[in-house]
Amino acid sequence: MHRTLFTTPIVNTLLRGFSVGFLKLAGWKIEGSLPPGATKSVLIAAPHTSNWDLPYTLMVAFALNLNVYWMGKEQLFKPPLRGLMMWLGGIPVAREKSNNLVAASVLAIQRKRAANPS
Repeated sequence: MHRTLFTTPIVNTLLRGFSVGFLKLAGWKIEGSLPPGATKSVLIAAPHTSNWDLPYTLMVAFALNLNVYWMGKEQLFKPPLRGLMMWLGGIPVAREKSNNLVAASVLAIQRKRAANPS
């Protein structure tokens, strides 16, 4: 997978501290964690109620010390925001090419895995 803010050492540490503090001040309580031994998971954040869904999801990921990638419509990844969206862990999905989002998601994950095997 590509480099993200979750894999950028100093930025990761700073944003984790900020995220934990901000979420506490905002009244959020994070409960739970991934099962022990779970190295990869698929999480679904829905329904989308506002444009704040992504920032809050990223902050929760930092608070739980997760390295996340998320999928968004490819229109979000056009210049000048493409680099930023990719660094935030974004994976563009061409929604108009498939009526089946599950198939589009699998394809996007396979493409990223093939481009950066690890």
